[in-house]
This record gives sequence, C-alpha cells and structure tokens, in this order.
Amino acid sequence: MATLGYSRGTEPAMLVGAYFPELIDGVVVYAPTSRAETGFPNGGAAWTRAGKPIAAGSPIPVERLDGPILLLAGDDDKVWPSARSVQEVTDRLDAHRFGHPRQALVYPQAGHGVGTFPFQPAGTTVIHPVSGGLIALGGTRPANAAARRDGWSKVLEFLEQL
Repeated sequence: MATLGYSRGTEPAMLVGAYFPELIDGVVVYAPTSRAETGFPNGGAAWTRAGKPIAAGSPIPVERLDGPILLLAGDDDKVWPSARSVQEVTDRLDAHRFGHPRQALVYPQAGHGVGTFPFQPAGTTVIHPVSGGLIALGGTRPANAAARRDGWSKVLEFLEQL
C-alpha cells in the first residue's frame, strides 16, 4: 500500500509512512513540504502523534520510511518552496543512508499545480477554499501540463514496482 499526498497532504502522507512504516510500502508526494507546517487557519500544531503535538517547523522524519519515495515539484511554486523541500528531503535521506529507492523530480517552469491527473485543464491561480482569496500557484500552463503528463507516468511506474 502506498500513501499519496499533494501540497498540504504531503505532510500526513510522509508522517504516516514515517511513524507507521509497517503499513506503508511507498510514498508519493506532489508539491511537498519537508517540515510539519503550522495549523490552518489559527497556527499551532497541525498534527499529533500518540496524542502529542508534532511541533510546527520540525522536519518530517522521512528516514524512517520503510520503502521507496517519489517526490515531484515545480521550480516555480508560488505557494511554498516545494523544490527546496524536495532537496531537503533527499538531503535528509542521504544523511541517514536511506536504503530504499527514491526519485526526485523537479520540473522547470512548473508551479504548485505540478501534479496528479494529466489532460485536465489547470490554471496558475485558484480561489482559496477557506479565505476566498486568489492564490498564485506559479508556473506556466504549458509547463504544468507537461509536468502532469510526465509525472503521472512516473507515478504509475513507481506504484507498479511496489
């Protein structure tokens, strides 16, 4: 079984894999963060483990994963620095001599809309579901579409290998 997360969902995808490695065979994350972010909209811890808060800003312990990981990001992400987070995750894996396959894909000129299903229209801005404000995702439509096409095939290959 694999966990898959996009944007804010990358935190629980990696946390479940890290804290319950016996349940997860692999992790796929699109536009990830490398740290536990603050709770939205009021701040504080967003996640808990065994009833205790996971400190906001703490690195996600990806070295505890017991299987491969696939990270996908755009280098023009305007929501948060997902390309930098991909590098931070791979650096952490290297520092801990991670023994499983990993693949890090950072797509040029793609933004936060880098992932999931190809061949669907995707803009470079969205309306935030809570605040109602307009959010710039970054990237260009052609680059995001190319990243989605390429990334989707990589995700399917990754899952087939599990």
